Amino acid sequence: MLTISNIYGHGYDEAQLEKLRLLGFKIRDQISRYAGSQILRFIDFPEWPYLEFIEVENESVYFDFLPKGMVPYCPGISLVIPDSSIKGISDFQQAYQTWGSYSIHVNYDGSDQPDKPGWNYLNFDVPVVRDTFIYLTKPDNPKPLRTIATDHANTAKRVIGLVFNLDDGDLAKLAHLVEGELVGGELDLAGIRIWSANALAGKLTVPKKQFPLAAIVIEVESTDFFQDKEDAKVFEFLSKPSVYIQTTDLSWDLIITTGAE
Repeated sequence: MLTISNIYGHGYDEAQLEKLRLLGFKIRDQISRYAGSQILRFIDFPEWPYLEFIEVENESVYFDFLPKGMVPYCPGISLVIPDSSIKGISDFQQAYQTWGSYSIHVNYDGSDQPDKPGWNYLNFDVPVVRDTFIYLTKPDNPKPLRTIATDHANTAKRVIGLVFNLDDGDLAKLAHLVEGELVGGELDLAGIRIWSANALAGKLTVPKKQFPLAAIVIEVESTDFFQDKEDAKVFEFLSKPSVYIQTTDLSWDLIITTGAE
């Protein structure tokens, strides 16, 4: 089964990251760079998915980099094909030709030398979800070593959900890709709950962001850390004590909760 490894958003300069630090998140020490003049920083958890925060240094270089099927500055979701899967990149590429599937390989060391280990990606000309760059990843072995940071002062434990400001039908292709069942606008993706706006009607006023991936839901042990924080709005989400954190215009917001019903 496909799993989510990273969820990324744009518009995160040092000021935005400092805001997250003050809200109790530990930012990974390692800073990464990627094609398109992109600086990548991460919030890690003991289990996937991680959150990826992108700062674009040079807009002209970024626009020259944009792959087919990607809307500029839209958020993205990396779906990993596990090592145990009997399907590889080529199998998915063949199965989804009508979506304009195409594969690329990026060496871990950033070189252009052939036959070196790296990330294998499958992208789609036709987006899986509107204005959201969803792609498949299968990394080569040996994978690069990273030191992750999971000791968050705010007791954040893991990502448990994604909220889309979309109708149920807009998530149908995603459900098909991950071989899941969309029920009442909700999809279970390897333990991560994916909600449409309809699925949360009467339970949450879904924020109107520039892109439809409106919010990421994070589970914490307690919301006590946020009680006196100016940038954290206390509310109730799915009958649980929760906190709402607004981020950049380009990115998803954060819903911090003690669990979901």
